[in-house]
Amino acid sequence: MKKLLAILLFSFIFFTAQIFSDDSIKEFTIGEVKCEEMSNEYAYKRICRLRYDGKYYLQINSSYTTSWIDIDESQLETLRAAMVKYQEWRKIAKEKAVDVTKEIPNSSITSNVSWSSGSDFYKGGEPIKLTFHILTIKNGESSSLVLKSSKVSSESNRYIDYETGLIFFIDGDADDFQNMISSENIQKAIKNKAKETALTDSLFN
Repeated sequence: MKKLLAILLFSFIFFTAQIFSDDSIKEFTIGEVKCEEMSNEYAYKRICRLRYDGKYYLQINSSYTTSWIDIDESQLETLRAAMVKYQEWRKIAKEKAVDVTKEIPNSSITSNVSWSSGSDFYKGGEPIKLTFHILTIKNGESSSLVLKSSKVSSESNRYIDYETGLIFFIDGDADDFQNMISSENIQKAIKNKAKETALTDSLFN
């Protein structure tokens, strides 16, 4: 019973806060993709998400950290162009049966980042830089989109820092990442969310 009351109280406080806040969109997930973080020869399952609340955020989340990397429209275009080049190189590597490890040109983006760890929330004291690479193995038969980031310290505590880690989108997961950031997918997700919100609101006129 106490747990139920606590949930109801939290919901009421959150709802009240929404009423007295601006009319910004409540943050929601546009899409999510499986990926893996490689560290010390071990692979750890991760989830990459594209979130939206009027602004876009790229998230690389672990079991203990949730991040928000600001992404604007021009940076999304940068990522889309990088994925076109990735697919071009991927095809060449497979056709020629060769392996390649190379940074994708003009793929880097620099942006603000914030993250939570447990109940603590941090904001980066400087922008984070993301770079994207291609890596193929088995004579081009398997390919990965690889994401690296710089390490940034917390604005409030320089001893607390964040980086994405070495993130691999392997084979089909790279295709899923490309689809997630596509203009068509984003527009569809935002349109569906608007319909869902309007339908819910219409129930309580």
